[in-house]
Amino acid sequence: MSNIIQSVFYLIPGFRIEHFALVSAIVLILVGLFVEKHYVTRLTFFSNSVALISYFGIKDTINIWVGLIALVYFGLAFWSFLAYATKERIKKIKWFEDMINENPWLLKLGSSLVVGGVILYDLLK
Repeated sequence: MSNIIQSVFYLIPGFRIEHFALVSAIVLILVGLFVEKHYVTRLTFFSNSVALISYFGIKDTINIWVGLIALVYFGLAFWSFLAYATKERIKKIKWFEDMINENPWLLKLGSSLVVGGVILYDLLK
């Protein structure tokens, strides 16, 4: 897949593959601003965590705290996706569903705006 992306970007003069991460972060921020104003779905939370883990997975070095936060974030997103996918009341997942229902702001932490901002911050530092 990355070879296809690279070959497409080679057609754009002066565009390097490093710019792709910057464009992706900006697109995530725009999606967060315009689409996820009021509600962030569990599936969005999961896909954004995959984007975050994927970004930090290709980095040579990352801060240990950022890595731990990304892993915890992915763990919560996995539980969220599992609760969404099973549609059943599994006792191990019910606590997570109750936590999200009582604290809907937790899903806001998984919005595209937050994830794009974290990636953009890391790119620009």
